[in-house]
Amino acid sequence: MAHLTLVWTEASTSDEALLQEVAPAGGAELLHVERQGLSSALLAAIAKGGVIYVAIDASDASRGLALGVDEVVRVGHMSRASINRALDRAAMRAEARVARTVLGGSGPEDIGAVLSLVASVLGHEMNTPLAIALLNCDALSEGIPAMLDDQERLIGWATLSAPQPEFRLLMTRLAQQPSPSELGVILSDLRAAVDRATKVSRLLMRLSKEQRGIHKVSAASTIEDVHELLRSFLRTRAEVEINVAGPCFVRVGQPTLVMFIAALLAHALESVRSLPRGSARIGLKASEQEDAILIEISHNGRRASADLRPSLLEPYFASNRVVGDLTVEGLQRRARLLGGELLVLSEPKTTTLRLVLPPAEEGLAASPLPPESAPESKTRRPD
Repeated sequence: MAHLTLVWTEASTSDEALLQEVAPAGGAELLHVERQGLSSALLAAIAKGGVIYVAIDASDASRGLALGVDEVVRVGHMSRASINRALDRAAMRAEARVARTVLGGSGPEDIGAVLSLVASVLGHEMNTPLAIALLNCDALSEGIPAMLDDQERLIGWATLSAPQPEFRLLMTRLAQQPSPSELGVILSDLRAAVDRATKVSRLLMRLSKEQRGIHKVSAASTIEDVHELLRSFLRTRAEVEINVAGPCFVRVGQPTLVMFIAALLAHALESVRSLPRGSARIGLKASEQEDAILIEISHNGRRASADLRPSLLEPYFASNRVVGDLTVEGLQRRARLLGGELLVLSEPKTTTLRLVLPPAEEGLAASPLPPESAPESKTRRPD
């Protein structure tokens, strides 16, 4: 567990009491510092692990994020839930930094570890500017209504007292500016875009999180999360149907499972690329068997060979096979190393890539499932 520090300089009596209650319960050190020593205190805390900063306003929050803190909560806007969310996200980012340090000292042998490294770096680098953008959206939301109200008052006064030439000039300039309703739409679109980017960034960090010890990951929720991550890309290329039955816990690391699902999706997308627009179909399915978990990605595109054995002209010893080989044959070898199998089932109108993985043992603690993950059986066509 990463070391967490919750740093604050000023807070109301009620906020201070809330911090003193929630921080120890969340495993965080509560550190009060004076304003003149804030920067050095934040940098020292960042070196130790994850840092949550209690900012007094939006400008102060931007300053903390620019210094590299992991999460920010604002005075007067805190709750037990918001502090706990900030602690969880800060812990995730701090663990990602530790993982990158470890990987930097020892060459990774698993492509899942490489995926974890790339995704955690991307998520970490995106999170800070996105957090700053969210704070700026909040500031605009608070300031624009008052500014528009002042503008209307000025127009009213100008109508009554301003000389006609100046009044005509003022009205001409106002006509060239966005109307209040247009400004509202612009701000709404900006906030929606930033919210989407923030969600994707945090989703990417969650998918890339590697566990220590024995793995137990829900294939069903991972399929849902990978689809959500790629949703905008997928919906322009194929109609996607998801069918999951139960949580489908597998005994592999999450970045490795994400790599398998994304790679098989990429093969399916390549196979349907030549189909007429609107006719491509891709299915993602997860189900539990007695001694295995089945993850199936089917498509109605170009048929693939069901025989994955090497030909006489391409024996194993002569081919250039590397750890990062993401061909169907390469994925099959990786599945076998994990105690599983990858099969290609070719039918007249459908090709199915069936990944068979060992189930996680009963009693193992699973990775926390996000609220939107649903372990029950369901079939749906995502929007």
